[in-house]
Amino acid sequence: MAASKKPYRRLPGKKSQLIGFHTLWAGEDHLLQIHSQRIREEYKRYYYKDIQAVYLRQTARMKIESFILGGLAAGFLLLAWFDLAPVWTYTMASIMGAGLLVNLLRGPTCECHIQTFVRREKLPSLYRIRTAQKALKIIKPMVYETQGRVTSAMLEEAGEKGLPREPPTLESNPVPAPAPAGKSRIHPTLFSLLLVSGLAAAADISFQHVVFPLVWVGTISAAVVCVIIALVKQYEVKTAKGIQTLTWISLVFLCMELVMGYGLYMYVLFTNLDTAYNQWESFLVFSSLSPAEKPIIFAAFGFSAAGGLLLGMVGLFLVLKAGSRRKAVRPRPSPTLEPVAASDS
Repeated sequence: MAASKKPYRRLPGKKSQLIGFHTLWAGEDHLLQIHSQRIREEYKRYYYKDIQAVYLRQTARMKIESFILGGLAAGFLLLAWFDLAPVWTYTMASIMGAGLLVNLLRGPTCECHIQTFVRREKLPSLYRIRTAQKALKIIKPMVYETQGRVTSAMLEEAGEKGLPREPPTLESNPVPAPAPAGKSRIHPTLFSLLLVSGLAAAADISFQHVVFPLVWVGTISAAVVCVIIALVKQYEVKTAKGIQTLTWISLVFLCMELVMGYGLYMYVLFTNLDTAYNQWESFLVFSSLSPAEKPIIFAAFGFSAAGGLLLGMVGLFLVLKAGSRRKAVRPRPSPTLEPVAASDS
């Protein structure tokens, strides 16, 4: 006996709340929105023949969440640096950093509303642009199959009868496209900081001086802030594909730098217990360690120098290349012709 066909198909997207969650399902002739509150459920149906439009509006929620998670991660890292036993603070910083990475990977947020003949309703489960666009790809054919698709012949006939020629669209208010590529300051700043951190790490391998570790720590900390801002900006301003990819690589590199820095800190702490209660003394001991005598120090600063120099130089090259390309394609104003006075001859 053939298996019975399932009456509903689960659409992408799920909005979890403190109590319950929202989901959207596609049936044969309608959409079904379910609000489950664990002990009871609420249902709303939207028939395909009644759907007039679906509105998507991008929101700033992803940006706000990213800055909050990034700020908390940086704050816990700062506490870990000044704490004697920074295990729990470093764990919290890792959790916040993982949440930040997941939030950035999921993409920009939005509000989605569906317009019918009766009213406009919000679809809470479609709160990410990427998820909403996937769901619309499934909904569109069902709506067109029910309502019919407008053809060029129908538009011509409507024009002859004096009717409006504007065809109905399922997305009457689509998400705006990214802004045209403009001059960005955050990406050059990020790659410049990576370049300086690589130079500081390389200099510390040859010259053991307290200045170079200080510059290395400062530039790495500033680069962590810049890479978060750059990843958020990439969703708002059109950025070259190579720069986007390199920014994600820079995020991974900086995370490895933070883990490496924490490991070096713990190494200095346990090998010099007499300076454990003095942060500055521990830092001076760390800066006085010779990479030639300590392979772990040489490996750490060699990795930092190679990665920082490579990412910094390649990133600045791509930024300059993108800038020159924008200048090349910039439209020039057409020359104006001045009227020539008629001669008497």
